[in-house]
Amino acid sequence: MKTAFYILFKEYSDSSRSPSALYIKDNTETDPEQIVKEVNEWLKIARFFKYERCDRYYDSENMKGVLYPYIVLQEEYEEEEYPNVTVVIQALLNEEGFVDWRDEPLESGEQYSLNNQDVTNDCLGEMARNEAQGNAVVLLNCNAFHFRSPIVLSVNPTGNNVSIYWYNDIRSFHQWFSDNRQPQRVYVYNPKHGDDKHPAQMIAGTTKRAAQLLTNRNDTERLLKLAVGTDINSALWYYDEANNCYIYFENQNELRLAFHGYHLSEGEENYDNIDFHKLSLLSEEK
Repeated sequence: MKTAFYILFKEYSDSSRSPSALYIKDNTETDPEQIVKEVNEWLKIARFFKYERCDRYYDSENMKGVLYPYIVLQEEYEEEEYPNVTVVIQALLNEEGFVDWRDEPLESGEQYSLNNQDVTNDCLGEMARNEAQGNAVVLLNCNAFHFRSPIVLSVNPTGNNVSIYWYNDIRSFHQWFSDNRQPQRVYVYNPKHGDDKHPAQMIAGTTKRAAQLLTNRNDTERLLKLAVGTDINSALWYYDEANNCYIYFENQNELRLAFHGYHLSEGEENYDNIDFHKLSLLSEEK
């Protein structure tokens, strides 16, 4: 099992082309600097979650619609700034680990529809196929459509429904990942740091104890699900409101996403590794 993160944008509307999907909203923006700025702003959400181990996908047909005016202007006027837009935006997607799902689309004999409209061969259909394989899927909706979350697709010929969840803010994605990531993180008890009933062990050759874990297993596992980091191999951290201090989880670098944890106060080792600004972004959206 794994997690898949998709992204969809509005597309430029023009009589000479059809959108990648009929439900995609129109974008009238043609200023090169502005479109790059808009895409980068949306990608800040994806960038926040670089610590999540997930596959990231964009839709090349959707991106053709996003970049359509710049491709046309490049062909008509051969101005250097227009091809640069396509290069810059592709580089931004690549930098955040996004690949085109159409390069290797999933196979399924099922058909998917939304409000009686066939979506089998677009991004929503691909997400439904991925979810049908038992994976967790989620979509960053960059104002691409108006539907509420979750989007409910009808499945033919089974007659079942499949729900596709989308969000467009950091806090909502944070909660979704905490509840739904696959595989889920595993807390490993380390006697060196104790817990709410056992003191941390003494550090060899010193008169000091190791950093103390203040919570029981259930609370530690809950905080581990919520913890954030910098990349897939980094430590994780979160603010423990009940104990009025930060909890720090060391990555054991195992395939099963195993971590052990302990609480930290200012001045203790690893305290300065915590990205307080990143945590503040979650607080700002409360």
